[in-house]
Amino acid sequence: MPYCDADAEEPLPARVRKVKESSEGADALMFVTPEYSRSVPGVLKKAIDWASRPYGQNSFAGKPALVAGTSPGNISTAVAQAHLRSMLAYLDVPAMGQPEVYVAFQPDDLIDMEGNVTAKDTEEFFGTVMTAFEEWVAQVRAGAKAVEKVSQEG
Repeated sequence: MPYCDADAEEPLPARVRKVKESSEGADALMFVTPEYSRSVPGVLKKAIDWASRPYGQNSFAGKPALVAGTSPGNISTAVAQAHLRSMLAYLDVPAMGQPEVYVAFQPDDLIDMEGNVTAKDTEEFFGTVMTAFEEWVAQVRAGAKAVEKVSQEG
């Protein structure tokens, strides 16, 4: 992902266009991040910057989101997620508040090399999270439809 550069917006770099098109075609967004220096990795920040540009063409606006993270540390990604939620709020992305998803990741006992969750309690928690996210997406959509109806009637 190239650095965000207003001088490079016309035409958009191919990687940027792909991120924007994927986001625009999605019903919802899921951000799963590690934590670097108490924030999100630079590549995620660059993707968010690009997806929200150029002005008036924010590909994330109004899309419900799930924010999650994993780290081997005891506080997992709590600070990075708080920073990410702040960025998303500014970009009009309603992020689900509960349940919070902070996973202390130990590769030998949580997920195998094929990506299968090997810890039963973690697998059950992920199921709970995804059910809550499905409900969150439905709530955000219902709210958007209600606002649109009021706008049309007004």
